[in-house]
This record gives sequence, C-alpha cells and structure tokens, in this order.
Amino acid sequence: MARTGFYVWVTVLIALAHSTIGRELLDQTTCPPPGFDSAKPFDLLSYIDGPWYVQKQVPTTYTPENFLYCVRANYIPIAGAGDLSKGVYVNNYSNKDLVNGLAVTTSKAKGGFQLYGTVPNAAIPSQLQVGPYFGDNGVTTAVSTVSAKMSDTAANYWVVATDASPSDPNFSGYGWAIITTGPPTIKSGDGCRTGSPDGGLADVAQRGFWWFTRQQTPPADVLLALRAKSLELGLDLGVLQDVQQVGCDYTDAP
Repeated sequence: MARTGFYVWVTVLIALAHSTIGRELLDQTTCPPPGFDSAKPFDLLSYIDGPWYVQKQVPTTYTPENFLYCVRANYIPIAGAGDLSKGVYVNNYSNKDLVNGLAVTTSKAKGGFQLYGTVPNAAIPSQLQVGPYFGDNGVTTAVSTVSAKMSDTAANYWVVATDASPSDPNFSGYGWAIITTGPPTIKSGDGCRTGSPDGGLADVAQRGFWWFTRQQTPPADVLLALRAKSLELGLDLGVLQDVQQVGCDYTDAP
C-alpha cells in the first residue's frame, strides 16, 4: 500500500513538474524572437518582377475579412522598369464578399487611393515603408526624402523570408515570400505577432503578416514550406486567415 502511495505521489509530482516547466517555457517566449530580421541578401528588383498572390494573411484596415478574395500585390517602379530610385507604386487588389466580386485597389490608375513603397536604407532593400505620399505624387530622386515625407500612417514592410537566395548561382527569381510589418513584438498563441498592444484601429493597421506566392494556386509543398518557415521564425500562425484564389479573374487588376 505504501509503495502504491509512493508511486502515486511520484506521478503527481512529475505531472506538476511538467506543467510548471511548460508554463516557464511559455513565459520565456520573447518577442520579437531572438535574431528576427528581414531577408539578407535580397534582390528587390527580382522581388517586384511580377505580381504576388496572397494565400494567407492577417486582415488589415484596407483588406478586412470580407475582402479576403482574390488578393494580389503588384509593385511598379515609379521611375520606370529596373529603376528603384524613386520608389514603387504599390498596387494592392482584392474582391469584396466573393470571388470576382466588387474590386478594390490601391492603384490611382484604377480609381483607388495610391500607396507608395520606398527603401529608407538602401543597404537593407528587404525593409521597405509603404503608405500614402502627400508631396509631389511620389516622384522624387531622393528615396529617403520620400520616406520622410510620407504621413505617419506609413507602415513597415519587411520581407522576412523567401524560398531562394540571390547569392545562389542558380537563382532565377523568387517563388514565395513571407512579409510582416516589421518585427513581431507581441506574444500571441505559440509565438509572436505584429501589431499594437493598445488594440483598436492602430493594432489592425500594424498587424500585417502575409504569405505570398508567384503562382495563383500553388502546390501543397509550397504552402508547407511557408508554414514551416513561419514557425521557424517564431510567428503565430493562428492569426492568419485563408485567401480564396481559385477562380479569380485578374484581367483588369493593376
């Protein structure tokens, strides 16, 4: 009987120890995760060489939940093909409520409110800023000046992972990418998320996290690679929502 009681207590103590250890491990989660940074090396011209299709993302102020249909991003150099000296036009596109529903875009040419992207530090091309520009319509030769003149609503846009590296002699372009609005500073689920701890509109505006692919409907192995890399980076996948891409018609998308 005593022996049985002993084993019971040992079992209880082990369970308590495991529970305590588990809580301590969760408490030790630091955000952003150690070493979190944007992709290096990175070729911005290769990155913007064609549209990107969003497979999963966090809803944002300009792409709320009912706009998670046919979401695409396309970046056009303001100064012309191959020239990043003046930044890029950021042409986001999505449909409201259903596939091929009401189209919404950030392209001025398509009736939207134009967004611009710039690289504040030319030495780190994987860290951009995106937002409206209230100067000379974004056309300036000083990229840093563009960033400085953007309104306070400009958001960080970090390409934090890609499927290939431009340092690889066999590099032929990017097939997928993970983007966040800067480092994820808030504990969330089993990892970290971007955003503001204050909640509200500011939190939604700063909570960007996207899975980009070159293919509109990529194979399963691409999605598995995006998932694995996101977990490796310490990002909370629980905040992501699916984007519907099947059947989307991008004929008139900017």
